[in-house]
Amino acid sequence: KVFLQMLAFHRPALCTAKLTQYLDLIKTNVNRPSQCLSILWAIGQCGIVDLRCGLRVWLDVMQPCLGIRSVASYPVEYLEKLFEWHKHTQVAYGEIGMREYFHLLDTIFTPTFNIQGDLRKRLQAIYPEVKNIAYGANPSQDLHTFFASYLRRAEPNCCA
Repeated sequence: KVFLQMLAFHRPALCTAKLTQYLDLIKTNVNRPSQCLSILWAIGQCGIVDLRCGLRVWLDVMQPCLGIRSVASYPVEYLEKLFEWHKHTQVAYGEIGMREYFHLLDTIFTPTFNIQGDLRKRLQAIYPEVKNIAYGANPSQDLHTFFASYLRRAEPNCCA
């Protein structure tokens, strides 16, 4: 673990190179929570030094793990820590795309998505930070691209 931590800390881009393989590894070990948590912890170390890499790890690997009850609390805790470690989120503008943003929005605010209640509340508390990164540096110029997706979600039963 120490070697993996050092590698992720000093070369954060290495962690993001094979995220789909890490997710596959977690899916094959879904009945072994301790191994899943070790994998999540190891690849999450890159977020300590690089907010963009940390967000990429969270979006591609940890967010899908929210549906795995035995490890679901770790991705939420990691995202909270990520925003504690990095107070200035401007460096991450553009890292959360519109599709990823709305997927996360649906995950957090759609009651039918299978997340424990306390984890949902914690994600809702972090949501403004995520929204700020998704909107980017010039929200007044870019928000028109979000409008159609917001409008679709205002329709009854759109996300159920």
